[in-house]
Amino acid sequence: MDSQGFDRLTRRLAGSIGRRGALRALAGMAGLGIAGSAVVRGRAQAECPDGCPRNQRCVDGACVRACQGDGECRDRADACIGGRCSDGVCSQFAARCEAGYLCCGNGECCPQSCRLDFDCFVVDPCVTSRCVEGTCAFTRRDPCVVCAVDADCDLASGICCGGACISPCPEGSILSKGCECRVTALDGVIITSNAAIDDASGADGERDVPPPPPEPTAVPPAVPTAAPATGTPAA
Repeated sequence: MDSQGFDRLTRRLAGSIGRRGALRALAGMAGLGIAGSAVVRGRAQAECPDGCPRNQRCVDGACVRACQGDGECRDRADACIGGRCSDGVCSQFAARCEAGYLCCGNGECCPQSCRLDFDCFVVDPCVTSRCVEGTCAFTRRDPCVVCAVDADCDLASGICCGGACISPCPEGSILSKGCECRVTALDGVIITSNAAIDDASGADGERDVPPPPPEPTAVPPAVPTAAPATGTPAA
């Protein structure tokens, strides 16, 4: 478990049993076979000096929530905390969703909804994304190409940003300094290329500028012609 997930679980446990109790519970956790899980379980091996509140049991010297089913272990306040009921006590784990996924309850990660491919864009240079039937679909690119300049990238990942090749931005958006696609316009002209804007250098993306209207062509004035001679020539 990473430090973020550990802190999240500690804060949730500390709210009901105190920080010391929470740390004791976490220190005495046994695995459930779920990678990254923070599990609070086990049979009572030491008595809790102060007893336990209602609906809790003493496990390894710490009070933990008693349960009969998984539904009793859900964290209603944090969708990223998952709960399981095992041996009559609740075990909890913290989910850490990848880019493009959101916590959707009980520690599960679900693809975020979308309308356009732009809604699914992720900065990860090794991942391509598409909006498929209202849900973001992600594909990991292998190998992932590192780069120094755009020429190091192929046509499919033709922009070098942050030291790695990334997918071109969707039409109508531009790649910002943070390697993120943003819908924008410069001077009223919609951006269609994904060249990065760099405020420091003053460079900006290419613009789809319409050609100027043709200049009017001057019409030369009409030249008058001499009238044909009339009359009888002199003898």
